[in-house]
Amino acid sequence: MNKRAFLQTGWPFNPVVGKDASSLENISYDQDIAESLQILFTTLPGERMAHPMYGCDLMRFMFRPINNSLLTDMEHSIRTAIILYEPRIQIVELLVRPHEVIPHQLDIYISYILSKTNSRFNMTIPFYTMGAEKE
Repeated sequence: MNKRAFLQTGWPFNPVVGKDASSLENISYDQDIAESLQILFTTLPGERMAHPMYGCDLMRFMFRPINNSLLTDMEHSIRTAIILYEPRIQIVELLVRPHEVIPHQLDIYISYILSKTNSRFNMTIPFYTMGAEKE
């Protein structure tokens, strides 16, 4: 028995046909969780009929000026979505910060631990705004 089976496997966000052309390839473990987080952040609440509350409405932040209020609101929204919809991880650190070079980009940095294995992972997701640059 696979000791990591509790972490589950699933289809990647863009399903890929297997080499034998009769099945779909799966992703597993930490890949599945990283992809799950990206899907969570790009899904608007109401898009999934079976789970109408699922998602993290980051689009509402797109036209706001980049300031401390925006960064705090985004962090709160992301943290809440993770707590509600990705119970397989524990957040170690969550930061939303303006990119150092690209003017309208925010970097969402997440450090997390897989609850069952205590393995630690990091990911950075870019978020592009249309609002004013840093205030």
